[in-house]
Amino acid sequence: MEKPVDLTEFPIYNLDYVSLNEIYRNLTLIDIFELSFTTTDIKNTLKDASVPVQSIRISFASRHPSIHLKALGSEFLWTFGRPENIVITGQGEYKIQQFKFNCQRSRHGYHTEHFDAEHGMLAVIRYLVAIFNCADSVISELSIDLGVIEDCRSVCEQFTKFKSVERLAIHQSVDIERNKLNFAQNFEWIMENLEIKEVYIGVDLMDHKMIQNEKGDFEIRSFPLRLDRILKMNHICLAHAAWVTPQDLLNLDVETAIIINHQFTNDDLNAFMKQWLESTSNKLCWLEVKLDEERHQKPEICKDLDMRESTYRQTSTRISCPYRRTDSVKPIHFDLPADTEQITRLDGLIATVAITNDTFFFHVSNTGPIFAPVAQPAEPTENERAIEERIRLLDLERMEIEFDRRNHEMERILWRFPGHNHLNNALDELRGDREADIFEQEIRREAIEAQLDDLRAQLNRLRRARRAALLNPIVDIQLDQAAIIELARQHIEQQMRQ
Repeated sequence: MEKPVDLTEFPIYNLDYVSLNEIYRNLTLIDIFELSFTTTDIKNTLKDASVPVQSIRISFASRHPSIHLKALGSEFLWTFGRPENIVITGQGEYKIQQFKFNCQRSRHGYHTEHFDAEHGMLAVIRYLVAIFNCADSVISELSIDLGVIEDCRSVCEQFTKFKSVERLAIHQSVDIERNKLNFAQNFEWIMENLEIKEVYIGVDLMDHKMIQNEKGDFEIRSFPLRLDRILKMNHICLAHAAWVTPQDLLNLDVETAIIINHQFTNDDLNAFMKQWLESTSNKLCWLEVKLDEERHQKPEICKDLDMRESTYRQTSTRISCPYRRTDSVKPIHFDLPADTEQITRLDGLIATVAITNDTFFFHVSNTGPIFAPVAQPAEPTENERAIEERIRLLDLERMEIEFDRRNHEMERILWRFPGHNHLNNALDELRGDREADIFEQEIRREAIEAQLDDLRAQLNRLRRARRAALLNPIVDIQLDQAAIIELARQHIEQQMRQ
C-alpha cells in the first residue's frame, strides 16, 4: 500500500539552480548550516546555490580553536570552548562524521567543549567546505599551534584546493619536540602545496646532523634549521632567525620582513644599506630587525653613509602596514623617532632609516595610512609671558576678594543670632564699615573681570598670529607647487598646439 502523499510538503530540492539560489542567498550562513541537517537531498543542494564564502580563518590555538567564515552580510563561527562575552541563545547536538558535538549556540555561531580539538576541527572543516560555496574562498589566516597539533601536514592538506592562504602562522604554546620535528620534515611540502602570501614562524626549529669532531669521533649536533624558501616570500616574520646569515640578509627577496633573535652585527646592517644603495630593485617595502642595545649602536650601523634628515617624517610620524605583525593577527604601527634619517639611491629612491634602542627600521614604501606630525607648541613670546603673568596676578587678587566676600556672608549670618543683641553701638558702626569695604571690593572685582577678559583676548590674538606665522611657509610651498603645476599645464597645451 502506497504511503499517502503529504500535500503540504514541498520538495525544495527539486527546484532548479536559479530558484534555489534565490532562496539560499537570503539565508545566513547559520541558517544554511542548520538546513544541512534536515535531509540529504537538501544538503546536496546547498554547496552550489548558497551564498559564496569570501574568507575563512582557521585557528588551531591552545585556548579556543576556531573556524571563522565570512560571506557578504553574514558570518559563521565555530569554537572549541566558549569565548568570553558570548551570549548563549540555544543549544543542540550535531553529528558530523564520527563525532557528536553538544553545542551551545550564540548569534555568532556554535561553541562546543569537545575534547578532540585536532581531529574534531578537521571533521568540522571538511563538513563546512562540503555544504558552503567555497569555490572562490581564500584562507585569510591558518594559525597552527604546535603545542596542540601533532601532524601539521594533515591539517594543511585540507587547504590545498583553496586559491590562497593569505597568512600562515606557526606558534608554540608548549615545546613538544615531536610536533616541531613533524613540522620541520613537512615544511617544504607545505610551502610547495599552499599558495602562501605571508608567513610567521614563531618556533625555534633545529636540524640534527652527524659531524666529526676534532678528535675524529662522530657525534650528533643540533643547528638552527634553515628555511631557505621563506627568504623569497612576499611577507615574512621570523621570531627565531639565528639561521639567517649576513649573506641571506644581502640576498633577501621580500616585500616586508621582521627578523628577531638573529646574529647580525653592526657591520652586517651597514653592509645591507650600502648594497641597497647600489641596487636597482624596487621590491623591498620595509625591513625591521630587532636590536640588542649592548651589541648594536647607531653610529656603527650608519658608518660611511650619507645620512640626511628624514623628509618622510615631516609628513608622517608613524608607519602603519597590514603586514607589521608578529604572533597576533592584529597589525602594530611603528612610531618614527625624532632623529629619523634617510639615504638616497642614485635613481632617486629614498629609504627612511629609524634606529632605536631595540629596532632597526629600514623603510622604502608604505601601504598604511598617513599620520601627519603633531605640531609642537612654540615657546611663548615676551609679550605673551607678560600678559600671562598679569592674568595670574589678577586671578589671585580676584580669588582673595571672593574669599573675603564669603567670610562676610558668614558674618551676616552670625549677626542675625539673638546672642548678638547685647552688642553696643561700636559694633554696629564696625558692621557699617565692613559693608562699605565689601561694596568697594565688589566694584574692584568687576573691574578685574573686565581686565581679565581684555587680557585673555589680547593673548589669544598673539597666539593666533604666532600660529599663522608658523603656517606661512607651508602656504608658500603649496602656492609654489600650484604655480609649477599651472606652468606645466600651460607648457603641455603649447606643445599640443604646435
